[in-house]
Amino acid sequence: MLIRLFRVCVAILLLTAVSCVSSRDTFSLNDGEPKQGKKRSPGSVSYAISWNIHKASDERFAREIGELLADIPEEAGVILCLQEARSSTYELIKRKHRERVSGHYTSSWRYPFSRKSTGVLTVRNGGNARVTAEPIRAPFREFYAVSPKVSLRSEFDTGGDHTLEIINCHGLNFVSIASFEKQLDEIFKRLQSQEHPAIVCGDFNVWNAGRLEILREKAKQIGLSEAINRSPGKSASPQWLGWLKVINGYDPDLHLDRFFTRGVEVLDCYSAKDTVSSDHLPQILRFRILSKGNR
Repeated sequence: MLIRLFRVCVAILLLTAVSCVSSRDTFSLNDGEPKQGKKRSPGSVSYAISWNIHKASDERFAREIGELLADIPEEAGVILCLQEARSSTYELIKRKHRERVSGHYTSSWRYPFSRKSTGVLTVRNGGNARVTAEPIRAPFREFYAVSPKVSLRSEFDTGGDHTLEIINCHGLNFVSIASFEKQLDEIFKRLQSQEHPAIVCGDFNVWNAGRLEILREKAKQIGLSEAINRSPGKSASPQWLGWLKVINGYDPDLHLDRFFTRGVEVLDCYSAKDTVSSDHLPQILRFRILSKGNR
């Protein structure tokens, strides 16, 4: 019985590995018909939303992302950092925004013989501002043979005396601690000068204490502070994987999605608990960029 189960697991793993074709497409996304944007002064309040949207495969996603954006004050800046997104997700989000939007999508993998890919998407309102981006490919695949992962570094010209750096992350699952650490090194080394305000967020897949400790230590080394979520809600870690606790310290009470910041004042950090379209909850950061003299 155990041998048969092992063979089935190996077959599923190999099938999945073959079906996940690495994809290296990166697209600049802009709203071709500019809407009237509002000029935001330095130090004004902005929001960042980080959410693993599970490929937006649930039809309720469109309604939920619209409700999230509608809850944000009209005068505020908004940055969306989505994981497990598709390039088509941008068009949906563009229709939900009240202003012109811009951003980038970078794909991680796609199924063979298909144009559909999965990756990370970073979008902001106020499309007239300069936006640059670069993908950060994970050095390994999950299980070392299955799906690859990608993160995305974006740089926004927000006006005033600052440029805001955003890294939208998707952490590797099911690799060794050393491999996970190497991915974090690749991500964090892309941050530029300490003078630049920065936000690093995403689904880090920190499902045990060892992975979380490494993430926090790496962030601390480059001057990032974790934004404490005052309302974390349910865990994104599937409860049915509890048997892994015996093997590698899996803890279903740890939250996979987190924010780390530098050079910004965190005004609030919380989860939107009423969403059901993904097994992850949207994480929302309300912040203000500090002036150079206050960083």
